[in-house]
Amino acid sequence: MNMTDKQLVDVYGVWYKPWWHSNYFYIFCALVIIGVSLLLLYYVWQKFVKNKSLPYDQVALLDIQMLLKQKSSSQDQLQDAYFTLTMILKKYLSKRYNIDLLNKTDQEIVEHIKPYVPVEVFAILQEFFERAFQIKFAQEQVSINMLKDDIHFAQQIIEQTSTKNNSAVEGS
Repeated sequence: MNMTDKQLVDVYGVWYKPWWHSNYFYIFCALVIIGVSLLLLYYVWQKFVKNKSLPYDQVALLDIQMLLKQKSSSQDQLQDAYFTLTMILKKYLSKRYNIDLLNKTDQEIVEHIKPYVPVEVFAILQEFFERAFQIKFAQEQVSINMLKDDIHFAQQIIEQTSTKNNSAVEGS
């Protein structure tokens, strides 16, 4: 059997290599396989891993628990804890009621949140944000017990306004 029987031969005796046997084709196939694999991994991550994240109310409660575990001894650390606590509440309320509160001051939040929260929760939130503003900016003295009370207060707000609690109340 002659080797020229299996090859493409032109009339001039030049041997041609088919395009699907070239290195460029193999590199292209490898890139396509890698790209498809990456897209498949991204799809699996989006579908199964990313959706396992905690709801926003649970995230807020975990952040508050972490804040409660922090050791705050100086006044500066206590004031920083209040900044963190109000930011946790801002994030929670923003996600809970689907409004933008992150770029608002404590006084603006109180006015902006009024139509969204129940009346009994609004009065408590108003008192909390006014007290937090005084502590953060007027340099009012604060104790560790006062901070712990406010942290527990923030937990109660989250638990009262949580969608789980609201759906249980609406269902009964």
